[in-house]
Amino acid sequence: MSDAEIVVSAGRGLKGPENWKMIEELATLLGAGTACSRPVADLDWRPHDEHVGQTGKVVRPNLYIAVGISGAIFLKLPTTALLAMPLRWYLN
Repeated sequence: MSDAEIVVSAGRGLKGPENWKMIEELATLLGAGTACSRPVADLDWRPHDEHVGQTGKVVRPNLYIAVGISGAIFLKLPTTALLAMPLRWYLN
């Protein structure tokens, strides 16, 4: 994941690990790596080796897609594009 050109990352906004499938499907469509926020790793929704951010792995993709991640995102990414997607419209 650390050398991926595209990374799709998700947080607690997914509401549960059962909703992670859409992240994996998007990553597959884009040929991207997957990542998660620290709370997601701490809740054991995803393995800790997928945790990126201030206290996690450093990634340098050309495109970073953040889905369902709220609050202060401590990302020091020299990315071409950062796309943050709220999930309020998708999950109740």
